[in-house]
Amino acid sequence: MRYRMPLYTPLNNYNVCAASEIKKNVNIPVIVVGGIRSFQDMQTIVGNDLADFVSMGRPFIIEPGIVNSLKNKTQTESACINCGFCLLSVTIKDVRCYYGKVP
Repeated sequence: MRYRMPLYTPLNNYNVCAASEIKKNVNIPVIVVGGIRSFQDMQTIVGNDLADFVSMGRPFIIEPGIVNSLKNKTQTESACINCGFCLLSVTIKDVRCYYGKVP
């Protein structure tokens, strides 16, 4: 019998509030990371001065060219579903996206 891991509802933009508070108290650029997947969210974060920059990690695993796609407006958000299975592969194989399927 094959075990299926349940998928969870991912949290989006989960560090933005903390980054905003940090930004109010420092005089250096603040970068925020954490579940930021849509270009609209990125624009809102930077445009509302909640952080100076947005960083992503897992979206680059599934879409190495995502920055160009967002810039060229050929897509508006990452295809990453935040399953985290890519992180499991660190110890067994090359890191890659498993898109919700246990490696």
